[in-house]
Amino acid sequence: MNGDFVRVPSSDGDAFDACLCLPAGGRGPGVVMIPEIFGVNEGLRRCAELFAGAGYAVAAPDIFWRLERNVELDYGEAGYKKAFALHAAFDYEQGMADMNDAIEWLRGQPFCTGKVCATGFCLGGTMAYLAAARAAGHSRYNEPPLYRDEAEIVTYPGERNLFRIHRLDRQQPQLPADNTAAERISEANFLALTAAVREQLPAGAGIIIPPYLRYFRDALVDYRIFLQEHHDGNLMMGSPAFLGFWQARMLALMGLDYEYLPSKVSGLNFTVMRRAYLAIDSAHAAALAITYPEYRYFVTERGHRLDFAVIAGNDGFLVYDLLQPGHTGAAID
Repeated sequence: MNGDFVRVPSSDGDAFDACLCLPAGGRGPGVVMIPEIFGVNEGLRRCAELFAGAGYAVAAPDIFWRLERNVELDYGEAGYKKAFALHAAFDYEQGMADMNDAIEWLRGQPFCTGKVCATGFCLGGTMAYLAAARAAGHSRYNEPPLYRDEAEIVTYPGERNLFRIHRLDRQQPQLPADNTAAERISEANFLALTAAVREQLPAGAGIIIPPYLRYFRDALVDYRIFLQEHHDGNLMMGSPAFLGFWQARMLALMGLDYEYLPSKVSGLNFTVMRRAYLAIDSAHAAALAITYPEYRYFVTERGHRLDFAVIAGNDGFLVYDLLQPGHTGAAID
């Protein structure tokens, strides 16, 4: 049944689809996984499968069904335009009602233990946050909220309070935001970069990427990504176990964690990560290769020269092999 779509009844007498992924044992705690604005696409289904592999019964609902059923978008220009149009028309309060229907449906299924949480990405993160704020005890928040007046309602005894991150912006140094550069990088070179990776690297290879490349993990589901702040940051806010695992990688890579990384709302999140990543020198990269030998490939912006062999590149990016010495990127000139 993994990856199949099932019908979930809505409280107003209709029904919507949800992608269902079950653990190998056939039964486990439930997770309602709310997608980002691109719908239940390949990346989201892969994430649901990973959770199922860890022992959870996962239902990923078709959250846009009242606007258009079974939305599944990619990350190209057309996908972005449609995703943002759907988001603009989306009714969060109605979406919350549908999510709660999915939670109660999953809770009552024989393959669920009766314990259910909600998690989500982007739009879904806000909804999971609201579920936690309004029904504390069965849901988890995974994305900075739009509904900030409800933030103080959510507390997790014995866990780190990550809401205070958003109060650190005034302590950050005054830096110019690189948001324009971020858009230029993602639009101009992202598809070419992912195509080059598929051509040059075997499936399953471990890759260190600039953590500000938001959709690399979605686009290359057959590869192991060292750290991607957008999705892995969501998971860090899910539990102390996730936080400890991913924060260790964030610190090893950039010397930054969420105590000192500005929020996305501040406009400095991308700027600080990008500066830290582009400051990585050859010695630092070599140390990463020793500590994490399974992640031998290092993707970075073209102007970031390191003493390793270049195995792929385009106008915006280079891919280094950290296990092969080179000469400061000279092979691409």
